[in-house]
Order: sequence, then structure tokens, then C-alpha cells
Amino acid sequence: MRIGVIAALTIVATVMTVALPGDANAGIIGEAKEGFSEGSWRAEINLGTGIHSGRQSRTGDMLIGGNIEYEFPIYARTTLGLKAYPLFTYNQDEGGTVVGAGIGLGARHYFAGDERSGWFGEGTAGIMGHSDEFNGNSSNFNFMTGLGLGYQFKNDWHVTAQFHHFSNAGFGDTNSGTNTLGLGIGYSF
Repeated sequence: MRIGVIAALTIVATVMTVALPGDANAGIIGEAKEGFSEGSWRAEINLGTGIHSGRQSRTGDMLIGGNIEYEFPIYARTTLGLKAYPLFTYNQDEGGTVVGAGIGLGARHYFAGDERSGWFGEGTAGIMGHSDEFNGNSSNFNFMTGLGLGYQFKNDWHVTAQFHHFSNAGFGDTNSGTNTLGLGIGYSF
């Protein structure tokens, strides 16, 4: 639960990050952009390895998934994204494989100029439905939060170091969270 709150606060902080404006009239986070109609699509594949989570050892676990996102600017360097996770698998070292899908939101802040390229920080949050339960978690619906630091290349490819946390936020009888560290590789179009 604490990690979820930290991730939510990080998303807000990402959106409110103070950027160096290009001119005196740009405000603290840059000029507002056109918004939704100025967006683009991003597709990404994610690979991650489980890390120790509370009372559960997740060190042999593996997350494989992907997402497609419609990312649109809200400020010169800051974007929001509507995300779909059409398929993910979480292979548990102790237990079965969890297969699922979900939807979510993302926020991203680019640190260079008024274009969406170079280094960025991101925060994500979503809800996931899945076939089986994570070990120590009594729900087939979990919230997923994530943080990342990435680089958007000018040729439309990107790479992101990522942390993901799955939790039912106490809505189930048991709620042993699942944490992963991983890598995302994707393309914008």
C-alpha cells in the first residue's frame, strides 16, 4: 500500500516537475500544448525479474508483458498516456503462471527542450485482471503501479529501466505485493 501511495505521488510530482522554460512567458512547466489531438502511439515490450516482497520471496519470478499507449502533451515537456496492457504473464518460481490484461494511465516528463526526446521520467498506474492469483495474494484483480527512467531516441525507439508493483490494496483477504525490476523497449508511431 505504501508503494502505491509513493507511486501515485511520484506521478503527481512528474506532472508538476519544474522545467526550465524556453521563454519568460512559458510558466514553470512550459506552455500548455494542444493536448489530446497532438498525441502519438507507443508500443512497448516489458521484461522484469521479481525482487523480494515483504514475506514472499519473488527472486525466481519473471514478468513478461507489453502495452500500447496513446501519449499526448499537456505541457511542453510533460505528457499523459492512456495505456492498454493486452497481455502479461507472471511466471512464479513457487506456483503457477499468472496471465492477465489491464488498463491504466501514465505520466511522462521529458528533460530536454520542447520535444519528446532524450531522457524522461515516468509513472504509471493501472488495474489488472488475471487468471490465477499471485502467491500470498487472494485476488484476481490487482492494482499495478510503476516508475521508470528512460531515453527516447530521435528515431522513435525508446528504452526504460522500470520498477513495477502489483497489489490488491487490501481488498483481498491476503495482500502480499509483487515487485519487479525490469526493462521496457518500445517504438513510437
